[in-house]
Amino acid sequence: MAFLFCSNALRVAVQRVSLPPDRAERLAELRDVQRITLAMARLEAGALLQANADVVDAAMPPPCRPRAAPGPWAKFRAAGRSLRVAMGRIAGDRVVLISATALERDACAAGRLAGLLTVDRYFQAG
Repeated sequence: MAFLFCSNALRVAVQRVSLPPDRAERLAELRDVQRITLAMARLEAGALLQANADVVDAAMPPPCRPRAAPGPWAKFRAAGRSLRVAMGRIAGDRVVLISATALERDACAAGRLAGLLTVDRYFQAG
């Protein structure tokens, strides 16, 4: 099983790639699941992973790169392919997306994911 976090949900950006303490603590609580991030906008996936290696297992590059996260206006089929690349060998029906925007929520259907939790619901629970 895996949790797929968009970088918006994690409150990271080009200027600050380290997760805020509340986000890092919540991800650290996850055991026996993959913690994958989708680096959005100009955020470098490598920098995101390096800065948060203790709580992030994999990071996917931003749009406009090979194996890129789907851009906000990506066609449905292209978005699905990009998400399957991000998930690697994990089947979509074993992945829960944590999203911050309505555009990211559309990715749940495109990637044939198991489900979706909004950022507010995921980080408020627990």
